Amino acid sequence: MGKTAASALTSAATTESNVAGKTMRALLLRQHGSLDDLAVVDDKPIPQAIEGHVVIRVRASSFNYHDVFTVRGMPGIKVPLPVVIGLDMAGEISEVGPGVTGWKAGDRVLVNPVNKKKGLMGEMLDGGMAEYCLVAADQLVAMPNGVSFEEAASLPVAYGTAHRMLITHDTVKKGERVLILGASGGVGTGCIILAKLLGAEVIACTSSAAKVQKLREFGADEVINVNEVDFSKWAVEKYGKPQRRSYEGGVDVVINYTGGDTCAASSAAASCWSAAPPPATTRRKTCATSGASS
Repeated sequence: MGKTAASALTSAATTESNVAGKTMRALLLRQHGSLDDLAVVDDKPIPQAIEGHVVIRVRASSFNYHDVFTVRGMPGIKVPLPVVIGLDMAGEISEVGPGVTGWKAGDRVLVNPVNKKKGLMGEMLDGGMAEYCLVAADQLVAMPNGVSFEEAASLPVAYGTAHRMLITHDTVKKGERVLILGASGGVGTGCIILAKLLGAEVIACTSSAAKVQKLREFGADEVINVNEVDFSKWAVEKYGKPQRRSYEGGVDVVINYTGGDTCAASSAAASCWSAAPPPATTRRKTCATSGASS
């Protein structure tokens, strides 16, 4: 990441506007390319509240890998350039638009990055890498007093994806064995925490020896360094060969949001490969999904 873009990740979302009048600082994407092509501008018009929306004073905005995809450009997705990037953000309401109830100026809020009518913030409409952002009222989540803006802004995309995989789709049950690939990433650590809260036995996979102990601290019962151990063979040796008819052996759930070459190995580690949840009585399956929260 270039120095200009890197410095903007904090300053554009935390400093007061240094331009008099109705403009603000923002991290702007004018054309697809590399992170060095992102530009910090100080003349972006401050948005005004409209029907059903509020304007928030952004206090923190996190940078996700999806933001990198947006910068590079993705096949089949036409981003309306120029756009302020940044899916995740938290801040204070500075202005309330007509028709908005239940919210007032000064409320501390987290923003769900999914706009129901237009799509993702920071992709299909201006996002959080700016001093102010226009947000639909139904995207707002009230922040508890004990949660910092930085903590809140780290949640939606990573933790939201984990929550959708495990909670929304009812993937994990108490007592099940859950193997998590990419466990040391944002989505992965969210999956560890949620799976443990659900009462599962968690096997966390990482490619970093330095992160093994940290994953144990997050709650993982077993940690596998995939650079040293084949996770699918480990699962078979530990729990027995998966049986396709009796669903015995192997692990109950494989959480794989990395894809690629790991898909076949994921299938080998679990008792039943399923692209969609199987019947309630058939709990052994693998779960593969990705994307922002909804």
